[in-house]
Amino acid sequence: MRVDYVHHGEGIWFHAFSALVLLCIFLAIYLELLFIGLLPLAVLFTIVACQDLSKLFYLLFAVLPFTVEYNFPNGLGIDIPAEPLMMLIAALSVGMIVVRAHSIPSRYVLNPISLLLLLHLIWIVFASIYSHDVIRSAKFILAKLWFIIPFYALPFWFLKSEKQILSWIKVLLISVTTACIYVWINHAPSGFSFQEINHAAHPIFRNHVNYAGMLLVTIPFFWVYLSTKSLSKLAKLCLYALGLCLVISIVFSYTRAAMISLLLGVASSIVIHYKLLRPLLIVGMIGTVVVVCSLIQDNQFINYAPDYERTISHQRFDNLIEATAKGEDISTMERAYRWVAGGYMVQDRPLTGFGPGTFYTAYEAYTLSIFSTYVSHNPDQSTIHNYFFLILVEQGVFGLIIFVCLCLYALTRGEALYHYYYGFKRRLVLAATVLLIMILLMNLINDMVESLKVGSFFFISLFIIAKYDMEMREEKRTLSAEYQ
Repeated sequence: MRVDYVHHGEGIWFHAFSALVLLCIFLAIYLELLFIGLLPLAVLFTIVACQDLSKLFYLLFAVLPFTVEYNFPNGLGIDIPAEPLMMLIAALSVGMIVVRAHSIPSRYVLNPISLLLLLHLIWIVFASIYSHDVIRSAKFILAKLWFIIPFYALPFWFLKSEKQILSWIKVLLISVTTACIYVWINHAPSGFSFQEINHAAHPIFRNHVNYAGMLLVTIPFFWVYLSTKSLSKLAKLCLYALGLCLVISIVFSYTRAAMISLLLGVASSIVIHYKLLRPLLIVGMIGTVVVVCSLIQDNQFINYAPDYERTISHQRFDNLIEATAKGEDISTMERAYRWVAGGYMVQDRPLTGFGPGTFYTAYEAYTLSIFSTYVSHNPDQSTIHNYFFLILVEQGVFGLIIFVCLCLYALTRGEALYHYYYGFKRRLVLAATVLLIMILLMNLINDMVESLKVGSFFFISLFIIAKYDMEMREEKRTLSAEYQ
């Protein structure tokens, strides 16, 4: 009788799914919307994902380098296929968290990084209430959630052991290497020229900055994988070749921020080893305040207004570097154009800002024409090109303070954990801390924390530091209890 019951239940589900397939095909033909025909596959995919969410998590990193931007006719943009996967993972995760709320360790939530991240989210919601464009800010909140859940919260379940972490790194390396080969094949016919790099990276990378950023965030995990696995000489030789290719690819991406961030990332590992990170952070913050104050005093920034006719784009990388030094590079001076506008915006709304995700819709009224360049009409709808400044403009002073505290705590804990652990954990913590430093350095002249191929690793690095911070506290608590 039990066998008959099982077969009867399977038959009902089979007929129900068949009916759904036929219905979707009919609607796709009748409405001339072909994507409706794919809905049964999406349903089947969701059912499989519910059975084992970890497979969906690994799949996300497998497709991440190949994700492309798609803009709908109404102006809404989405990154396919990674962003739909992130939405699905976030939705399933919320359900999982609700069902298993009683079994989730309190240390996951009460860790200082988790609490600061939660405070960051709460302030984003608060700032959205006073937003210049509430709809845009609401979309920003949703996007932030499906960043934080897959890349910060879920790894606590799926990246627990060394074996799981190494498997995840392996998936990432294979995927990024394949994407890198694709760009090299496209770029090689032009002799790896500066002019063709954006075209070579397209469509899987928006531009050369996005491409370089993806390579940059991969290198620390490559080092962890190389230094951990017991590999044959041939395998190690192949990995060394891969590492060299990643570095050369960053050079051929012609991305100044990525090159500088890579060099400073290597230097920061030495700084962390000798426990010099805290004093350097203090010096850096003091230096930033001094520079900003000197620029705004008596409107001194006006003296740095560009020459409109001489501030142009360049076809050679060496010319670009020279123009940057002279203040004649169009991308550098366009940043100045938006930074000046941002300064006036902060004066207008210092506490709550203009609302998350609203800089593009509000900044034009605050610009100064003497700083304008040939690209000031901003066809790409890009933002201010400094993530810290962007937070100040969109979320106000308190939003910036919360974000800076989150970063400072993570960096200082990363240094402390490096000197506490040995072996694999020590290397992984160092990789996460260096990665966080490189991402923050790159965001001094970019705004990529909301960029999928770089921002996702910002939250992964926070997760790694939070994970081992919790483990260290637990170990110390256990040892303390044993001595008592």
